[in-house]
Amino acid sequence: MDKEIPIACSLTGEAFEARLDWLKALQKRALIDHWREGASLHLVFDKTAGRDVEELIEKENACCGFLSFMSAEDERGVHVTIAPPNGAEGFIDELLSHFVPT
Repeated sequence: MDKEIPIACSLTGEAFEARLDWLKALQKRALIDHWREGASLHLVFDKTAGRDVEELIEKENACCGFLSFMSAEDERGVHVTIAPPNGAEGFIDELLSHFVPT
């Protein structure tokens, strides 16, 4: 039987705020495009941000293991697709909101 991963971020307080600041800085510096397709969020970062995108995925997998991250690079940049788990239909916007610029 598969172990269920809770749909909750393990970061709290200052650690969560620091992560949001880090994400906002990355978005400002390197995010080229973003869009939603169904429940999934697609992000495109400048190629120069490749290592930062890897770090983003590593960090988010550590605290939000319930989200699925896929990445690929092409001539346009580094693409990241973030997909929420089944059962999260009622709060997908909330789960993905901090990955898009405000």
